[in-house]
Amino acid sequence: MPILQKITDIILFKRAIGYEYEEITMNNGIENKRVMKHITPDVTACIFWLKNRKPEKWRDTKVLNNLAQYPEGITVRFEEITGEEIKSDLYLTQSDA
Repeated sequence: MPILQKITDIILFKRAIGYEYEEITMNNGIENKRVMKHITPDVTACIFWLKNRKPEKWRDTKVLNNLAQYPEGITVRFEEITGEEIKSDLYLTQSDA
């Protein structure tokens, strides 16, 4: 894994779980005060990190054998639908509106 990718992964993980850092305030080049700051965990960063680390487990959608089941019992196999059929359906839908 390239070094920049590894650094980005570490930074994203830190943002996901939260972290602390020391903030130093300077006044005319002289240290004025030090304060510990706390960054709260970020749920969005956590989700993003999980989806990238284990996409098969955490992705939003799951593919089920390229089949769609409809309540009426009709089964459509997507590999049987051609690109031209999809284009013509889209064209008819747009021209009917």
